[in-house]
Amino acid sequence: AVTDYLAGHNVMTLATQGPEGPWAAAVFYASEGGSLVFLSSPSSRHCRNLAQDARCAATIQEDCSNWAQIKGIQLEGRVVELEGEERECAQRLYGGKFPIAAPLATVPPAIFEALAKVRWYRLLADHIHFVDNSKGFGHLPCPLRQGAKPGREINSERGLVGHRPHGVVDQVLFPAAGLLEG
Repeated sequence: AVTDYLAGHNVMTLATQGPEGPWAAAVFYASEGGSLVFLSSPSSRHCRNLAQDARCAATIQEDCSNWAQIKGIQLEGRVVELEGEERECAQRLYGGKFPIAAPLATVPPAIFEALAKVRWYRLLADHIHFVDNSKGFGHLPCPLRQGAKPGREINSERGLVGHRPHGVVDQVLFPAAGLLEG
């Protein structure tokens, strides 16, 4: 479900922290397992922040006006800049999703010039939260362990289950590797 959701969406909001304070930027991405590939200008505020501290958070969600329609992914991880063969693989993956960024010989000159100035990055997710309020307010996607009480974060066999304060639907916090396997 999570890998399908990631593949079915195009934009993540990437949150970083730097000397000027917290920052969020919308970037196009292509997903590969539990990682997200994106490109950006190294002089952008979020990339300057990432150069100092690779830790980040991101969201990918639907745009809706009713709480029951809230659905999406929240994740935390770190970003690495890609070079060499890893960069080339990222370019192919990204170009497969966004043909305008496909092999550089086939793009318009203005796009070619812009792509020549960007750098390629991979967000490696450490934890992924999947929120789906359509399942009902207060729904727990996986069972609580015996004796556990909603309202505090607890261990679950598939990850961590936590109740969100202020009336937001419960969600599951999965270690990214375990969630994306099988």
